[in-house]
Amino acid sequence: MRSDGAPATEQWLQALQSQTAWEDMTCVGQACSVVQNVDVGDAPAGHQSRLVKGLQVAEMLADLHMDSDTVVAGILYGCVDDGSYSLDQVRRNFGEPTANLIEGVLRISATSALKLTPSRTLLGAQRDQLDNVRNMLVALVDDVRVAVVKLVERVSTLRDAKNAEAELKERLAREAMEVWAPLANRLGIWEVKWELEDLALRYLEPYAYKNIARLLEERRVEREAFVDGVIARIERELSDASIDAEVHGRAKHIYGIFRKMRNKGIGFDQVYDVRAVRILVTQLKDCYSALGIVHTLWRHIPHEFDDYVANPKENGYRSIHTAVFGPDGKVLEVQIRTLSMHRDAELGICAHWAYKGEEAREPALESSHEAKLNWLRRVLEWHDELEGPDSLGEDMAQDFTEDRIYVFTPEGHVLDLVAGSTPVDFAYRVHTEIGHRCRGAKVDGKVVLMTTPLRSGQMVEILTSGTSQPSRDWMNPNLGYVKSPRALAKIQTWFRTQDREQNLSEGEKLLEGAFRRLALEIEDHDLLATRLGYSDYENLCLAIGSGAEEISRIVRAVADSRVPQLGQTLDQRDSRREATNVRGVGNFRVSFARCCNPIAGDPIGGYITHGRGVSVHRKDCPQFLRLYRKYHARVLEVSWGAPTPNAGIFELEITAYDRAGLLRDIATVLADEDINMAWASSNTDDATLIATIELRVEAESFERLNRAIDRIGQISNIADIKRRKSGDEPG
Repeated sequence: MRSDGAPATEQWLQALQSQTAWEDMTCVGQACSVVQNVDVGDAPAGHQSRLVKGLQVAEMLADLHMDSDTVVAGILYGCVDDGSYSLDQVRRNFGEPTANLIEGVLRISATSALKLTPSRTLLGAQRDQLDNVRNMLVALVDDVRVAVVKLVERVSTLRDAKNAEAELKERLAREAMEVWAPLANRLGIWEVKWELEDLALRYLEPYAYKNIARLLEERRVEREAFVDGVIARIERELSDASIDAEVHGRAKHIYGIFRKMRNKGIGFDQVYDVRAVRILVTQLKDCYSALGIVHTLWRHIPHEFDDYVANPKENGYRSIHTAVFGPDGKVLEVQIRTLSMHRDAELGICAHWAYKGEEAREPALESSHEAKLNWLRRVLEWHDELEGPDSLGEDMAQDFTEDRIYVFTPEGHVLDLVAGSTPVDFAYRVHTEIGHRCRGAKVDGKVVLMTTPLRSGQMVEILTSGTSQPSRDWMNPNLGYVKSPRALAKIQTWFRTQDREQNLSEGEKLLEGAFRRLALEIEDHDLLATRLGYSDYENLCLAIGSGAEEISRIVRAVADSRVPQLGQTLDQRDSRREATNVRGVGNFRVSFARCCNPIAGDPIGGYITHGRGVSVHRKDCPQFLRLYRKYHARVLEVSWGAPTPNAGIFELEITAYDRAGLLRDIATVLADEDINMAWASSNTDDATLIATIELRVEAESFERLNRAIDRIGQISNIADIKRRKSGDEPG
């Protein structure tokens, strides 16, 4: 920086030239001059100047080994975006390639309006949203450098947002989490992905972010000493085995730690990769030799082993991950990969430019870059198959995520699906007609239910029939037949092409059946339709029959307007539960242990004290662990969660053909939905073997009750299930 606070551009250019080894820095210098001239007397208050931000973006692009056109585009983008420098000026002064890159970044900036959620968009906004999606994807397929510039620009914007208003910070952070970090992940640009996630977490969950950062810093000296000792030991063993390798400690990703703690319900001490090393070898065969040495030194943890070298991730990532009980029994994560795999993992799609000019390049790396571009092209093809932006947006969101499974066809082909996919999703992934004619499935040779979640490595065979057709049950999200929005959209498309009168009749039958089961009455059919955005009741039923409308949305709208009438509310029965915000304590008095001071979101357990109250501890609290070992019978499973305004106590009546395990299956569904069964009574007619089961259940929302009723209705031998009105309900 100069004495006046402006960047020292000349020194910056010299440093960039030594970093990139570019012979001609003329265009980069000219771009800096343009931004510097625009900045004079016009720096945004409270924010970085355009030049400071432009140079920051350029440095990150250079670190990703991007070419000079991309770096110049990164410097100029801010000025073009705010209108202080035009695209025509860029074309005249810097050439068509740079102008095209900036234009592409401007086009995908409209993705800020993209709603990657399952919620329905208004009809008037659907076309604009669909255009936003297509603009982004076309720009990316045309030149993936556009995505790299935009991702880096978002990192810079998030860095600069620390002094912004809370609302703006939250919007930028959510956009980063929902759009940009998943895109960076899909393109394999890990460094950018990690920083986007960490910065977004800092704004969305400031307490969690600061708490993890504090814990990392408090234990840094101890952790670094431990890792240094591990590195020295591994280096000696690798050297003795004549394996040429580099061993490093691995940087800590705060969001990754937060995500593991939240998803697994564990404490900081139970996160394995807090202590982590990375082994970089020169040859592929040495990956497995190094793995053998690590597993010989320390006992490995079987369920924490992943071989992404033999089975690369969909975004091309390749590495071996293992976790072991290292020195002193402390868990240690180890990653093993070749130097070229490491470069590809750090740079992702950007490695295409890093490798330019090199003679030797691993074919697998070439194919991984092509796979990323093929994915972008595939998303464009999906748009042609789907009829609306809702499913396209959700499908993009799911396909961006890390959680994928890989399953085999009977012929040995591998298909990737979103985690949780079912045989129905698999069938539609193979071919639309296979999905339509699907009537059953075998997984690893055994017949399974169509709602069975698939796992990686399974072989799936779809059983078809020439007369089979999709079921309307497949479109009911409560029943779990379909996970993929792409499969759902194909099913909906099939029903939209069917006879109008049949769709109308089936829609009316489905809606009235749902209201009967839930003991809800439709007082004014056309008024209900109008409230939901339809011209009349007939069009509402037609939308249900064709799959364009979900019954659960209609039920939720009606139930929300009648919550006070739908039975005794939880806070009427137990006001202490709302005050303590802890579930699973029954009528016990609740206190929070001072030894660990649990806060909302921490994994917790309860201990019944001698005073007959429950003391709530963090699950990783040493005092709680001692009590658990010594007085196991007095430990309770408890969880966070005050009742919602829609929570209540409901009575259900079930008619079924009696069989062994029937009540157990019903209880399992209720437990899956986190619904407490407060009371149950069963009576079976000896002559007909028809059982009548009465239940009183505690549900946190009417929507969750509706989902449980739908699922119980699918259990074998269930003839009917319905909610009974409470005594004070009208009609």
